[in-house]
Amino acid sequence: MLRAISTRIGMRAYCQPTDGIDWKKDGLPQLNPREVNDYLKEQNKGTIIDVREHHELAAVSVESHKIEHLPMMQILENKDVVPEDLGTEENPAFVLCHAGVRSQTIGGLLSSMGRTHVANIKGGIVNWKKWEGSN
Repeated sequence: MLRAISTRIGMRAYCQPTDGIDWKKDGLPQLNPREVNDYLKEQNKGTIIDVREHHELAAVSVESHKIEHLPMMQILENKDVVPEDLGTEENPAFVLCHAGVRSQTIGGLLSSMGRTHVANIKGGIVNWKKWEGSN
């Protein structure tokens, strides 16, 4: 009977994440700045990984959360620069760049390295600052 019921309604109903993000779905979760901000405040864990280059940081940055600056080229040259706990259930990683393209690339790389809790911040710092300005 349970098998028939689970087939009709789908086992997914029983497997919803408790933190609001489906880390196990196909592909990298794509989150907007509000979703990332809410997660970081409500869950009290996680790190924003800023993969922009050093010269880009002076223009604009996120200051309200734990941030790790790891430029994309640095990660591509040496994956060991990524802390071992980053992208884990205990310390989810939210990857940020200027517009969301480099962060998508690095997020995919982290996932391929076995990091299970990695998400891309859609629209990058441009979208983050628009969101901040509207609040």
